[in-house]
Amino acid sequence: MKVDKKEWESKLNNLHTRTKGITSEHQIDYKSLLKKVFIGESVLDVGCGTCWLKNYLKKSTKYTGLDAFISGKEIITQSIEEIDFNTFQHRFDTLFVFAALDGMMDLEKAFENMKAICNKNIVILTGINIQPDLYHTHLITEQLVTNLMDGFKQTHKTQVHEKILFLEYTK
Repeated sequence: MKVDKKEWESKLNNLHTRTKGITSEHQIDYKSLLKKVFIGESVLDVGCGTCWLKNYLKKSTKYTGLDAFISGKEIITQSIEEIDFNTFQHRFDTLFVFAALDGMMDLEKAFENMKAICNKNIVILTGINIQPDLYHTHLITEQLVTNLMDGFKQTHKTQVHEKILFLEYTK
């Protein structure tokens, strides 16, 4: 499931410049959700944006952000699909992928790379059953995620909203 790079960049640009924020029906209690999953000593936040997730982690957690478009002190500016494995001196205990799957350029390659650099678990928050549009590159379904997480076992699932799933997969 790969899209053309120009289409991918266009959709993500639309998303980054979208003026409509998240509605109240989509407000998520991240603190409660994170209590339901394992969080390792080292974390990679795939599609990290402003690194807001770090605020919900223990201060002792070694946090690294990864984002194709945003740069900063704790952020590697690269897409997960094109990750250079030499960038990392180690693998990460936990990978977080929050609201990023439907914006991947090459979904299969993204999952392949995430599984390769993960020691313990991958935690996913994703919209499901949303047709590709100006903002969404791929149609994500629960079955698709399960198929792409081959080799990992689903250890947690919360239906956050009719179209939002919170999932944990463990090696």
